[in-house]
Amino acid sequence: MSGIPLILVVEDDDDDRLLLQTATRKSPHSCNLVFAQDGVDALKLLETMQDTIPDLILTDLNMPLMDGMELVKELKSSLHWTHIPIIMFTTSHTDSTKVQAYRESIDRFITKPPTFEGLQEVWEQLYQYWSQLPKRNDQSGK
Repeated sequence: MSGIPLILVVEDDDDDRLLLQTATRKSPHSCNLVFAQDGVDALKLLETMQDTIPDLILTDLNMPLMDGMELVKELKSSLHWTHIPIIMFTTSHTDSTKVQAYRESIDRFITKPPTFEGLQEVWEQLYQYWSQLPKRNDQSGK
């Protein structure tokens, strides 16, 4: 496997974005993070990223303008974006929220951990998840 993942993080909380950046910098696994404030911002950003499609989208659930569920619906209804794996990353942990998220075709649901150490562990899990995905330029993955 080669390459560094490009991850679109859709998160409206400045502290959560900073903590995620710090966790990824402290990891032995490199990545490129691109941030959007909410679903509307994410869709606009994706439209400008014509030649650089994210390998993974990590989205919060509760955000202004367009929340994570609405974003997932938009992305999964678009032939251009439907192939991008989406991980719902949220403080919500109710079963009904999880069921709804999976019905909207998210790929994974992860509850935000309460500690920085927990966030570092989650990042390692996310990296391992990404590393097992078929790569767009990997002919065997088609």
